Amino acid sequence: MDRLGSRQLDQFRDLGYVAPLDVLSPERAMVLLDAIDDYLAAEAVLDTFDLTDPILIREVVGDDGGKRFEYADVPNPAPTVFPFFFNIWRHDDRFREVAFDPGPAVVAKQLLGADEVLLMEDNIVVKEPHTGPVPFHQDYSYWPLDRPSAVTLWIALGDMDAARGSMQIVPRSHLLGERLPVSFGDGRSLMAEHWPHATEVPTAPDADGHELHSYEFTSGQGGFHDAMVWHGSTPNTSYLRRSAYVIRYVVAGSIWQGGVRMPYDDIDCAPGEPLTESHFPRVADAASSCTCTMGGASVAHRARRLRLHLWRPSRRYRATRWRRGRRCGGRLHRTARRRPAGVARRPRRR
Repeated sequence: MDRLGSRQLDQFRDLGYVAPLDVLSPERAMVLLDAIDDYLAAEAVLDTFDLTDPILIREVVGDDGGKRFEYADVPNPAPTVFPFFFNIWRHDDRFREVAFDPGPAVVAKQLLGADEVLLMEDNIVVKEPHTGPVPFHQDYSYWPLDRPSAVTLWIALGDMDAARGSMQIVPRSHLLGERLPVSFGDGRSLMAEHWPHATEVPTAPDADGHELHSYEFTSGQGGFHDAMVWHGSTPNTSYLRRSAYVIRYVVAGSIWQGGVRMPYDDIDCAPGEPLTESHFPRVADAASSCTCTMGGASVAHRARRLRLHLWRPSRRYRATRWRRGRRCGGRLHRTARRRPAGVARRPRRR
């Protein structure tokens, strides 16, 4: 991936995003897409963030007298589900090579005006056919950082058109201040009583007079967007799965807030301390110093023992098993398509 020119940097500063960009070759994007298919076909058990669960947030007082936030699940009135898979770079060389590719990292440094960036996390987003939209939201609202010192790279794995769910961004919304986080299940704003300084993200920004930019990607294309910009995506109305790979870079030295800001599990970085590189590796160094634990194991074996979390939002995750059947008991079961009569079962890749 090439460095951005002055015109592209100006676009990012002005609009809050820059896209489309040629991030991966179609061949390399296909490698990642095949990896996702392998994990799903192997019925991998993955830690995921179930984006449609409405969440109740409450403030609690710990044994030390300090206040922090935690999540409490409430019944889900909208059971349509699509998951995030977190921190797959720790377990799969195919994703790790992209996460620590110096090309996108250099662009992230350009956009953030930083000398060094850390990998905050990577995600796989899978939208099955006929799943709903992602409501407009602001990424920083969900991050336990003291400031919006991070940027998101979103990469399409496979062609992404309007039918499969196009990306939508409200240009210049990154200049409008911090907003409340949004429940992806019913669109409710969260933390309103705890964050009096923040206001809601409009559910339909264009209806409120805001400009709306929509864009589509070919496989391997993507875009960077600011941590404060409002964005979402349209429903996947097609019969095809839509997959994307997301990488988030954060400025080295950023301060961890943990449960003081949002309900997050404890790590060895206390609130008020700089991010530790044991959890958030420096991109320039990690590719040579971090050992991938999966080695040459078969895909099915790797998938069965795959556990994708390094740091994570407390109680926002679901152990998700993909298999034939229906969603029940807090697990997401991948629905099988009926095979036409006379068509043989396709052998599983090894």
